[in-house]
Amino acid sequence: MRKLITFAAFLLLLAKAFAAGSISITGVSIPSSVTQGDSFTITAYISGSGVTDVSSVLALPEGISCTPSGSQSVSLEGGSGSASWSCSAILTGDYTGKITVTVTGKDTGTGATVSDSAQTGLLVLSPASLVAASSLSSSSVEKGNSVTLTIGVNNLGDSPTTCNITLNCPSGLTCSPSSATGISIPGKGLVYSYFTLTGNSAGTYTIKVRITSLVQSEIVLSEALTVTSPPAAPSGGTTGGTGGGISLGAGAGGEVGEMKENILIEATEGAVDVTIFSVSAGEEVNVSLKNFEIPFTGFRVLVSKTLQNVEIKITPLPAPPENVEELPNAYRYLFVETENLTEEGISEVNISFRVNKTWISENRIDANTVKLYRWNGSWQALPTSRTGEDENFFYFSAVSPGFSVFAISGERMVEPKKCPPCPEPTPWSECVNGKRTRINYICSAETNYECKMIVEEEPCEVKEEEKSEFNIKLLLILLLTFIGIFFVLIKKGVIKFQKLRLIKKSR
Repeated sequence: MRKLITFAAFLLLLAKAFAAGSISITGVSIPSSVTQGDSFTITAYISGSGVTDVSSVLALPEGISCTPSGSQSVSLEGGSGSASWSCSAILTGDYTGKITVTVTGKDTGTGATVSDSAQTGLLVLSPASLVAASSLSSSSVEKGNSVTLTIGVNNLGDSPTTCNITLNCPSGLTCSPSSATGISIPGKGLVYSYFTLTGNSAGTYTIKVRITSLVQSEIVLSEALTVTSPPAAPSGGTTGGTGGGISLGAGAGGEVGEMKENILIEATEGAVDVTIFSVSAGEEVNVSLKNFEIPFTGFRVLVSKTLQNVEIKITPLPAPPENVEELPNAYRYLFVETENLTEEGISEVNISFRVNKTWISENRIDANTVKLYRWNGSWQALPTSRTGEDENFFYFSAVSPGFSVFAISGERMVEPKKCPPCPEPTPWSECVNGKRTRINYICSAETNYECKMIVEEEPCEVKEEEKSEFNIKLLLILLLTFIGIFFVLIKKGVIKFQKLRLIKKSR
């Protein structure tokens, strides 16, 4: 039994001499994104067998700093271990796939170096940075009436944040609500908040707006609102005048309007009011708005029944009204209110509009994709055609079933995809069984323009000195094997020296 155990131990040692060591990175732990200036940890999980002197190192791009900066030893107790680095995000950028973890070790059987590597990375976001602006729907309001205060907060950074808005509402006004808290603003996002200001007493008031957040100091805005007293009621009797005339003079805060046939057009504080005094069933009404500073340049309405005193008010908005979703790449929003006009009285509406070429260029919009959208519980694209252009504008025409909230939008031009710089290939491994390998990176349309890691293999020849060294080792192993087997046979009695000697004496 002892002989068998000895022989098994010898075979085990022999197997270890021929066994090849291996090492691999089984995983890398790293956050998907951090904010510039933040710290984070990279941990590589490693497994291996038949290797000693295991160490790991990071290859880092500019903008990321980690410690330890050089190689660190790795203990593979039980065949597995890990290596960790404490890192700092110095510069913003996309570092996905740009951090290389490499682990190496020495094969205990052959003494050769074995290694493995893995690509990892993360996004470094710029910190949140807020700017804000405010606007009143009207700079004056009659006592008892209200205006809307719009506050827009824009986050110029990549990281999301929250802010609070507080109004310092003076006496003489009622502000509802007086504050808004926990407003969430995504990275590169713009958020609007709306407040209603009601005039209680005549006078001019300054409303202070304070915007606070955890990312920067307080932002203070201010708006002035004048509250006027209602006009005195007539004392009785009739007023003089020619009668029957229509005044086109400018009112408070308004602009001079236009009178054409039975249509009156007036512009007041950015909005355009159109009054159609009468129109018969089957008639078409053409309204030109080219002389007014709004995106709509006109509209044509075909009515299905006789209408009287139709009023159409077109108000450009910096954001969609409440309960209306934002539309991506919106150029303008327009709210069209009507009186004495319903969709049942309309056969068709054709709306003409224009889009500034500067906006098209700055936002890289494809002018051929510009459309007019109508809100009807959701945004619906209207049939839109491009009708012309001049030095400053592109002109379009769209068909709508009626009036509502509108938005003008277009699609951004798609830039051709390009491959990023890929990491350099690793050095070729040692020649084993006539082959050697390395890790390389390729990028093309087939890889979706991303750097993809591949293992390359090519034939090779072992150098003569390496062959010689290998042959000597092989001869020594065979010799030891033969000697071991020889002694085992002697112990088992297969070979008996004593009998040989007796035979020789008898001769």
